Amino acid sequence: MQTEKTENSSLTADQTHTEPLIFDREALFRQTQNNVNLVQKLIVIYQEEMSKSLNELRTYVQIKDYDKISSCAHNVKGASANMGCMALSCTAAKMQEAAIKCQYDTTFNTLSEMEMQYDILLNYIGEI
Repeated sequence: MQTEKTENSSLTADQTHTEPLIFDREALFRQTQNNVNLVQKLIVIYQEEMSKSLNELRTYVQIKDYDKISSCAHNVKGASANMGCMALSCTAAKMQEAAIKCQYDTTFNTLSEMEMQYDILLNYIGEI
């Protein structure tokens, strides 16, 4: 998994696939006009919401409630993208798509992937 920001302008023609960033710190600071206090507040809110959302997703996957899985994954996807947590956002999009198609194995496996990515992400955002 890629852990550093890759500038699109530095990609060569033969690089067709790059993994999303775990955390795009520069984008988050750009969005907040380099306001460290605001970033720190947003991170606290994000962590609270993600903990809640991951718990909800665990429950929804266990009971195979695909509508709620899709809705919750959609929320995780958007919140993560807004925070610059691109890998988690992409994985949430994958879960949302699997839920729309009622694919239990994929939603189950994607949940584990999301939890692992979130744990890794906490190390990145904890440094701010």
